[in-house]
Amino acid sequence: MEIRNAAAPMNGIPAENVFIAVDELGAQHGTGYIVYQFQPHLYPDCPMNLYFSINSKPDARYMLFGALVARARVLRESNREVRARLYTGVSIDDEAGQEFYRHNGMDCQETENLMRLQMPAVDYLPPADCQVMSVPLRTVEEQQALCARMAAFDVPWLDPGYLSQLQRMPHFAALAMVQNNVAIAELVMAGSGPSCELVALYVHPDYRGRGMAKSLIRAGMAVAQQQGVSTFCARLISRSLPQRALANAFSAQDIQVMNVFPEKYL
Repeated sequence: MEIRNAAAPMNGIPAENVFIAVDELGAQHGTGYIVYQFQPHLYPDCPMNLYFSINSKPDARYMLFGALVARARVLRESNREVRARLYTGVSIDDEAGQEFYRHNGMDCQETENLMRLQMPAVDYLPPADCQVMSVPLRTVEEQQALCARMAAFDVPWLDPGYLSQLQRMPHFAALAMVQNNVAIAELVMAGSGPSCELVALYVHPDYRGRGMAKSLIRAGMAVAQQQGVSTFCARLISRSLPQRALANAFSAQDIQVMNVFPEKYL
């Protein structure tokens, strides 16, 4: 078995961060990739987060994992002044996957929790000198622009394909908090029936710590209530201090654990 780098970038990931396992006959047994993320707002205590993913047959998994760890250590050297970690995501039901990473020295305590946020009964009013507007998403360019803004502010998982899926849901909405004709925060939510989920949210760094996230979520809740929604949910990461504070602000209640994030500090 041999581990090679990809010959070209894959889905925007540099070729040097993509690994392929091939046997002596040239047949692929699996792939893996790693993504560098600098997220000081989401993880103030550990700004550098190196996400990796492995899709392989059992005989190639250890070798791909070793290649990804080695690459993570190289990426980590780009900034020794901040704390860094390597992590991935595993379904809560995937006990074998969790055991694989525990066996390889990774901690499996961090989780992604689906939580129910309490919806306020009072009418929503935006902050003074701000207004809430729908984000225009009529064209491909507008959809790509929203995803790019999200990615620039610690929300890398909202890509155009995923956004397109969300737009087909009954309770889809994309809202912006606007001040002086400039969006300072945006959110995306979607759902069906009596439930709606907060999918993505960012606040521009210059406006963080001013309650803008809570205010925009309340605006989203008001829209959802007008559509007959009675349950408003969000997926929150257990070790993210800002997300925990947001959960506390809405008296959030745990519904279920969705995923585990095996991690290793570098």
